[in-house]
Amino acid sequence: MIYREPSRRDFLKTACLAVGAGLLPSGCLSVHSSAGRRPPNIVFILADDLGYMDVAAYAEHQTGTPRSAMFYETPHIDALVDNGVSFSQAYGNQLCSPTRAALLTGRYHCRIGISNAWFDNIPNYYNQGLEPPNGYHPLDADHSDRITAQQAWNNAKVLQGLPAGSQLDQGWNEISMPEVLTDHTSAFVGKWHLGAAGVKGHSPGDQGFEVLAHLCTGGCRYYDYVQLWQPGTWRDWESHKAVWDQPRVQGSWNYLRESADKYLTDALTDLAVDYIRRQTKTPERPFFLNLWHFAPHSPLQARPEDIDYFSKKSTRGWHGHENPTFAGMIKALDDSVGRIMETLKETDQSNNTIVVFYSDNGSFMHYTSNAPLRNGKAFLHEGGIRVPLIIYAPNIINKPAWSDVPVHAIDIMPTLAELCGKEVKHDIDGKSFASLLNDPSNKQEKWKDKPMFWHYPFNVALNDPNTGMFLTPSSAIRKGDYKLIWDWHGRLELYNLADDIGENHDLSERQPDCALALFKELVDWLNMNVERRYFPTPNPEYDAAKDNRPYPFRDLVKEFLGRTAPLGQPDAMGKNSGRG
Repeated sequence: MIYREPSRRDFLKTACLAVGAGLLPSGCLSVHSSAGRRPPNIVFILADDLGYMDVAAYAEHQTGTPRSAMFYETPHIDALVDNGVSFSQAYGNQLCSPTRAALLTGRYHCRIGISNAWFDNIPNYYNQGLEPPNGYHPLDADHSDRITAQQAWNNAKVLQGLPAGSQLDQGWNEISMPEVLTDHTSAFVGKWHLGAAGVKGHSPGDQGFEVLAHLCTGGCRYYDYVQLWQPGTWRDWESHKAVWDQPRVQGSWNYLRESADKYLTDALTDLAVDYIRRQTKTPERPFFLNLWHFAPHSPLQARPEDIDYFSKKSTRGWHGHENPTFAGMIKALDDSVGRIMETLKETDQSNNTIVVFYSDNGSFMHYTSNAPLRNGKAFLHEGGIRVPLIIYAPNIINKPAWSDVPVHAIDIMPTLAELCGKEVKHDIDGKSFASLLNDPSNKQEKWKDKPMFWHYPFNVALNDPNTGMFLTPSSAIRKGDYKLIWDWHGRLELYNLADDIGENHDLSERQPDCALALFKELVDWLNMNVERRYFPTPNPEYDAAKDNRPYPFRDLVKEFLGRTAPLGQPDAMGKNSGRG
C-alpha cells in the first residue's frame, strides 16, 4: 500500500477549511447520540518522552522565536496548534505508566498504585509464584534501583498492571475510556506499558480495545523489532503458573512480519491509517483510535535520511537542541501526525473527528533541553510533568486559541466523554475541560480550579543535577499558581509558577505559612487516597552519619504535623476509594 506524504501547504489548507465548516454554536460542545446525532470520531495520538519545548509551536509560544529558526521540525503538529486549542499548562506524570493509567481512567495514578514505569525484570508476587499478603494485589512489585548510598526510606510497592476485573484482579476493575465511550468502536496500536508483560487479563483488549498491535514495554528498538512483537516471545518469569494472553498483535502480525525493514513509527502509523480507512465501511458507528507511539523514547534510532538531514542543518544547536538522531525521531513522529490527518481528509472524516495530541511526560535531559522548564523526565519539576496537549476539533472549536488554564491527564477522559455526550457515572478524580475549548481563558468560569497531585515514592538511580546524587521519594501539589514539592528526605520547595516557570526561586523560607498549608493538604490527600503499601517506609538500616547528601534527613510529617502512624489507607486491593 502506497501513501502520499502530504505537504505542509496541503495540510494547512485542509485544516483551515475544516475549521470554517459546520461549527456548533458557542457552548454547544457535546454531540448526543440520544438526540439522533452521531458522536464525533476520536483519534488520540500519544507521544512518549516528547518534551514541552520539543514541539516548535510550543517553543515559539514560549520564546517568541520563529519556528524556521529552530532545529526540530514539527509542521504537522504545529498545524494542529494553529487550528485547535493548545494548553500551555497541561500536565502528565513523571513517567510513562502513571500517565497512561491516569488518562485512561480519569484517576490519579497513585490511587491505583501505578506510580512507576513497568519493567519486565521486577519481581512481583505473581511471577514469583508467591501468595500476596492480605489486601495486596498479585502484581504488586518491589522496584529497587542499584543504589549503594544511604537511603532513609525503603521504596513503596508498585502495581504492574491496570486492573480490569480479571480473575487475577479479584474484582478490582478500573473503568477505562472505551468502557465509557460505548457508542464508539475502540482500537489500540502501539505502546501499552500497563499490562505486566502479557499476563492474561491485562492487555488493551481487556480494557475494551480492539488490539491492532501492542507491546507492553518501556521502549522498543525502531529497526529489527519484529521478533519482539511476535506472539509468544515473552519469557514466563520462570514461573509455572504464568498464563499469557496471546496473540499480542492479533490480525496485524502478518503485516508487521512483512514490514520488517520499516521504521517502527512508520509501521505503527500504517496500521492506524488502515484502521481509519476500514471505518468508512461502517459510517454509522464512530471510532476511537488510540495511536500510542514509542517515539521519541530511547533507544535513539532514526531513519538514516533524517539523521543526515539534521546533521547538516544550519540551526543545529538552537536552544540546546543539537542531537540529529533525536530530531529525526521527532520528525518521524510529526510525519505520522501528518499522515493521520491526510487520511482523515481523504476519507472525508476530518470535520467530524476530534484529534488529541499529548505526551506522557517531559523529555529525558540527556537528549534535549526542556529549558526554561526545570529538569526533565522522572522529576516532579515542570520539565518532567508539563507537556504539550492539543485538541483539534473543527466541528466543536470556534477559533484557534491557547489556553493557560492548568489541566491534567485525569481530565482527558471526562472531557472526551462530555464531547461525545456520555456521562461518567463512576468515581473519578478528573473533570471535563470541554468548556475551555470555546472559552480558553475561562471568562465564563465554568472550569473550577482544583489542586493537582503527584506521587513518586521511590529512590531512583538518576542523577539530580542540584545535589549530584540519586533521586529520593517525592510528592507534589499544585494549587492555583503555587506548587510545592516534598522531597521525603527532608526538604520542601515552593514556587509561584505565574512568576517563575523555571522554578528558580524557592519561596519555602520566605513564605513558610503557604508552604506548610500546602504540605498539610498534600499529606492529607495522600493519606486519604493512597493505600499503605504504595508509600515509602522508614529504612531501619539507614545511617545518617554515613549519608553524604548535602542536607540532613528530616521526617517532615512528624516534625510539622506531629504524626508518627503509617500514612495511607489500609491495604485492600483498591477497595478503599470506592473501586471494585
